[in-house]
Amino acid sequence: MQALSIAYNEGAAALVQKLHNNGLDIGDYIKAVEQKYADLQKAAAAEEFWLKNLAKSNFKIDFIHNRKQQETNNQGKRIHFELTQLSTEKLQKTARKLGTTTFTFISAIFSVLLYRYFGQSNMTMGYPVNIRPTEYQNLFGFFINHLPLAVKIKPQATFDQLVADINAQRKAAKPYQDIPLMKITQALKSVNKRFNNRFFNVSIAETANNFSLQYLDFEDLQVAEINDFDDYYNEVIDDLALIFER
Repeated sequence: MQALSIAYNEGAAALVQKLHNNGLDIGDYIKAVEQKYADLQKAAAAEEFWLKNLAKSNFKIDFIHNRKQQETNNQGKRIHFELTQLSTEKLQKTARKLGTTTFTFISAIFSVLLYRYFGQSNMTMGYPVNIRPTEYQNLFGFFINHLPLAVKIKPQATFDQLVADINAQRKAAKPYQDIPLMKITQALKSVNKRFNNRFFNVSIAETANNFSLQYLDFEDLQVAEINDFDDYYNEVIDDLALIFER
């Protein structure tokens, strides 16, 4: 927010002076990523990881299995709900007990819910990940990548084992999380010609409820929060998405 205000009021050049970006800009970041994956060995290792990780995965959840085909469109609906403070504390405590994050724990719960409702034990969900390097902390820009999370619910496995599997997968993916999603889809296409670019239709995301207008100061504009987002935007990309705030 602070960077956006400075850029609007004083121009992009002021960002370098006031936010101490060490002379770096978004072009430097893009160049660094391109150079990293121009290294054939690193690119091959990343592609090999994702191909192995996504092997034998179902990339979409069949929401209309054994039902009459319905006409679809991109108009969505949001359903808001809140957990009580007590439920939230219990959830976080259980996640810590299992040695994982709240995101991983809720991902496991969401997977089981999808399995129970749609009978699909093999599924892939998309999730956003922050890939902003430390040296770019003050740089204005969108440093987010979208990654696939392959979930396989085994009949005899416990819920704790499912959490452990998802946790291990996310840790293993960390060195390869900045590879562009497009490169993952290209790798999958190279081994499966029938592969569709949009290979998951369910997403899960965690957001931090710490947005504040105090750093957003435009000299000649008045800024106000949108209280009911649904009135402004109701188009969707995924068939189903779970977004939770903490």
